[in-house]
Amino acid sequence: MLEQSQVDQGAGLTPQRQGRESGEQHQAGGAKVLLAGDWAQLSAVEAGGAFSMLVRDRDIAPELTDVRRFRNDWEKAASVRLRIGDTRGLDDYERHGRIVDGDRDEVLAAL
Repeated sequence: MLEQSQVDQGAGLTPQRQGRESGEQHQAGGAKVLLAGDWAQLSAVEAGGAFSMLVRDRDIAPELTDVRRFRNDWEKAASVRLRIGDTRGLDDYERHGRIVDGDRDEVLAAL
């Protein structure tokens, strides 16, 4: 028997209805559904919050301990600081020229 898995790596951003429907479809086909995400990430624009609820209602929730999506070590550290609400992460971004001020046109031109 072929075993399949569906991994929703952005479960924190998935709208609740969409996540439920996708999970039901995959389970009906015999697939295992795995939810992965960041409980501190912004919620889905639509009704959501199920992922953070699942994490909150568990005694122990698995948690990633390494950030892999940045090229520079300072970006990793700044990202983790901001994730936990430590605004010193903004200082890191400013020190490296990643914060640009100006009016709308100036900021868009800086992109």
